[in-house]
Amino acid sequence: MPVPKSVAHATCSVQNLDPLIRTLRRLGVDVDAVLVSQGLTPAQLDDPDLRIPIARSIGVWRVAYDAAGDPALGLRVVEDLEIERFTLFAYLAASSETGRQAFERATRYARISVDNLDYELIVDGPHTICRTGVLGYERSRPESEFAVGMMVKLAPFIAGETEERAAWFRHAAPPYADEVEAVFGCPVSYGQRFDAIVGRSDRLDAPLPRADSALCALLEEHAAGLLARVPQPAGFTDRVRERISTLLPRGEASAEGVAAALGVSPRTLRRGADPLSAAPRRGALRAGPECAGAEGPLGERGRLPARLLRRLGLPQGVPALDGMQPGGVRARGAEPGAERLTRRRPTRRPGPTPPRRPRGAALRGGLPTASGGVPSPSPPRAPRRRSRARPRRRRSCAR
Repeated sequence: MPVPKSVAHATCSVQNLDPLIRTLRRLGVDVDAVLVSQGLTPAQLDDPDLRIPIARSIGVWRVAYDAAGDPALGLRVVEDLEIERFTLFAYLAASSETGRQAFERATRYARISVDNLDYELIVDGPHTICRTGVLGYERSRPESEFAVGMMVKLAPFIAGETEERAAWFRHAAPPYADEVEAVFGCPVSYGQRFDAIVGRSDRLDAPLPRADSALCALLEEHAAGLLARVPQPAGFTDRVRERISTLLPRGEASAEGVAAALGVSPRTLRRGADPLSAAPRRGALRAGPECAGAEGPLGERGRLPARLLRRLGLPQGVPALDGMQPGGVRARGAEPGAERLTRRRPTRRPGPTPPRRPRGAALRGGLPTASGGVPSPSPPRAPRRRSRARPRRRRSCAR
C-alpha cells in the first residue's frame, strides 16, 4: 500500500522508532533486515538530530508488522514503553500548572517528534477529548494502538493516578480487545469518530500534582531550542490546507480553530503571513475574485476561496470557514446568527460568445404574463429627432 502524497514532504525524528525496535528485538525479529528494507541502518537510530521522511517510518511499521506475525504488535510496543525515554515531553507537561496548559505545550512542541502530528483538545460537555492523528494520513491499527497507548501511559504521570480516563479508537474491535483493556487499564471504545483519550472536563483547569514553574521554564527553553533546529516541513499555505482538509469534512472548520491549531492569530491567518518568517509572505494565500474586498486568504468573514477548494478537491458550494456545516447546519460551538451564508454569482460555462442582440430586440415580441400568455407587441418607438447644428459664424478682425 503506497504512502499518501500528502505526507511526502513531512519528516520525523528517527528516535520515534526506538520503542518499536526494542519490541522487535524482544520478539526475535531481524531488526537489521527491517531497517535496511527502508534504507536505514541500526547506527542511525542513535543520532538524536537525525530526521527521516515520515514515509520511511510508516514503511518500517508495515514491514515490522509482517515480520513479527503478531496482529497485536502495537499493543506489544505499549507494554514495553518506558516513561523515562519521554523525559522532555513527560516532564514539560507534568510541570505545567494545569492540564490545559500541559496539552497546549505538548501541541506547541509536537513538531520536534513529527512534523504533521495533529493534536486537538475538544471539550464536549462533561468530557474532555484529546484527539491524536497525523495530517494527511490515516494510521493503521498497530500505529493507532501505539499512539493512543502512549497517551494512556503518560496520563497518570502527568495528571495523577486517580484521574478517570478512557480510550477511543476509530477501527473496529480486534479479537484481542480484552487484552487491550487489561494493558491500558481503562475502558476502551471502538468505532468512534477519532483516536483519542477521554477525561473529565471539570479537571481540565485543576492544578497538576507535579506543577513546578521553575522546572517548566527551563524545559520549555530547551524545547524551544530543539524546535528552532527542526526544518520547516512545508510552506504556510500547505499547513493551512492540511488543517482545513482535516476539519472541513467534519463541519468543524473555523478561522479561529485553524489559527489556534497552527499557533497563530486569526489576523495572521487572514494576512497569509508565515509567523516563522521575518516578513509577511505576500500572495501566499491570495483570495480569488469571489472574495473581493477581503483582507486576506480566507476573506473578511473567513470565506474559503474557490481556488483553495479546488486544490483540496472539495465542492465549491461548501460554505467555508464561518462556523457553518455544508447544507447550512451550524457547527458545534458556533454562535447562532454570527455569520450568514453567501451565494456566489454563477459563472459562465466555457464556450463561444453568443452574438449580442440589437437594442430593443428583447421587447419586440412582448414579455410573458403570469398566466402564460403573451400580450400584444408594444408599438415601435418613434425615432429620436436629431438637432441640426447651426453653422458657426466666423468673426472678422476688420471693423
